[in-house]
Amino acid sequence: MSEKRRNIQLPGGIVAVGVNDQQAKVLTGRQAFVEKYCKDRGWDMLNLTIEQLLEVRAQPGWKEPA
Repeated sequence: MSEKRRNIQLPGGIVAVGVNDQQAKVLTGRQAFVEKYCKDRGWDMLNLTIEQLLEVRAQPGWKEPA
C-alpha cells in the first residue's frame, strides 16, 4: 500500500507538493514556530533578512518542531 501524499500551502505563496504525513507535520510545525518567533521579535515573516533566517534556523524549535 502506498503512502498518502498531499500538497500543503505555506506562507509566501509556497506550496509543498507531494508530502507525506510526517513531512507535513514537520513543515506545519516549523511554520507555526516561525510565525511565533517572528511575532515575538517584531519581524515581518515574509520579508526576513539572511541574518534573520539563519537565526530562526538555529533555534531548537525550528530544528525539532513540536
